[in-house]
Amino acid sequence: MSPAYLQHRISTNITELGRERLDLLYLHNPEHDAHGDRRRLLKQITRAFTIFEEAAHQGDITCYGIATWSGFTSGAFTIHDLVTAAQQAAGSARTHLRAIQLPVSLIELAPVAEALHGSGPIAAAAGVGLEVWASAPLNGGELVDLVSYDLAEFINPGFSRVAAALSVVASTPGLAGVLLSASTTAHWQEAGRAFQSPAIPPTRLQDICHVLRA
Repeated sequence: MSPAYLQHRISTNITELGRERLDLLYLHNPEHDAHGDRRRLLKQITRAFTIFEEAAHQGDITCYGIATWSGFTSGAFTIHDLVTAAQQAAGSARTHLRAIQLPVSLIELAPVAEALHGSGPIAAAAGVGLEVWASAPLNGGELVDLVSYDLAEFINPGFSRVAAALSVVASTPGLAGVLLSASTTAHWQEAGRAFQSPAIPPTRLQDICHVLRA
């Protein structure tokens, strides 16, 4: 997270993408540099956000955010910490911090259960106007084999195992969207069914979370 490296990556990504600016720049997994020192980590995040705020004012990026795997669940930082770091970096209450990204799936189900009760990082981010994007909705493809036909039928009758797993993520309240890749057109169409179908009702989602002990 050194300033020189971040500045280098911004300029390199702009060149590689052939864009005048980056729409949304994520700082990925800063918690990996925590080493148990939360105060030091927050200082590093603030320093990184300072680079991003400068880049936004220069027109190199439109906005920025944090993509994390375990930052919220490990207690490395909170939404309040990120907003505070951004405000310190900007020297103002108005910042270019716009989004967070975190894993949401049948394996990473806690964010779903928390969102249903108006708590957790998804609800906290929505409360301060940040977009929330779900990553790894199939946990890196692991859920393709882990979800049984019985579980799929319990989640969403008539859905395939993949579509059922994705429908839980698609129905999570407070998400702006989900990051998903597909290896074939058929896989993409299967995923599309999950996101184009009516959302699972909140009470049903609670039942699913209870059964899976989220």
